[in-house]
Amino acid sequence: MLGSALVLVAGFAPPASSSPGAPTTNGTTFVDGRGEDPGSPDITTVLVSNDDTGRLTFRVETPNHPALTEDMRIRVWLSDTDPTTGLSEGGADSFILVDAYLLGLGRAALYQCDGMVCSPVLPGRPAPTSLSFSYASGAARFSLDADELGLDVRLGIATRLEFSVAAYSNVVYDPATGFDLSHAHFDFAPEGNTYFTYLVRFGPSRLTVRGVALEPSAPRAGRPFVVRLAATRDDTGAAVTSGTVACTARIGSRAIRVRSHGFAGRYAVCRYALPVAARGARISGTIAVTFAGRTVTRPFARPIH
Repeated sequence: MLGSALVLVAGFAPPASSSPGAPTTNGTTFVDGRGEDPGSPDITTVLVSNDDTGRLTFRVETPNHPALTEDMRIRVWLSDTDPTTGLSEGGADSFILVDAYLLGLGRAALYQCDGMVCSPVLPGRPAPTSLSFSYASGAARFSLDADELGLDVRLGIATRLEFSVAAYSNVVYDPATGFDLSHAHFDFAPEGNTYFTYLVRFGPSRLTVRGVALEPSAPRAGRPFVVRLAATRDDTGAAVTSGTVACTARIGSRAIRVRSHGFAGRYAVCRYALPVAARGARISGTIAVTFAGRTVTRPFARPIH
């Protein structure tokens, strides 16, 4: 039941100004006031996150409405913070809409905005295909690819996304006269006609080395020798457990071959077999980890006993 365009109507307008929230990279919980309108779906929190594949997720929690009903409407306004694009009032570039009257109960659509009109497809823009929606136990969950919002998102670079949420109940719709909001209850997050701000970032801006271990610490000729490196992402603090491990090593001036390399749990690992004839020489080399376009390298050196 998607129309070709949706002209904004009174009571459903986006915020007119922006106000930064308190964002963190890859996941943020935004808290809204409670009980502003006892009859409305009361937005308590909005959880926003993104993963390294470019997937954005919004979870809007309205625990006083455990089930989605036909008279409810939920809208998430989205802005790239560029006032020259999107709606002429407020600057919103798009919104996600849940509306049983326009779309069917349990369905959502992404609308792109320009001037005073928002529609599912604008000239020169492909129709969104990645949006998914579900509602369960008083929480609406939206997920879509960030590139469908026209965001300039690059690996390791933070991009501002402003958003607000409106939730309505007791909305009445007549195809002949349109929407009737005279008895509607509503809640906005945040309050005061403003936006929350979320930082979208795919992948870390850098990797941090937590430690390098040599096993044994005193290498022995004719025995195995292992180099381990522990690295974490700077954005989330999570251990790097995937990616590429590169190993180099020399005994004196001669390069030796790594026997195996890769990840073992929380460590990047390089394994060598030291020749019996290497006693009294010195092994030196590097271990490097590459993840999401970022590389960290550490050297090592030890005399061989």
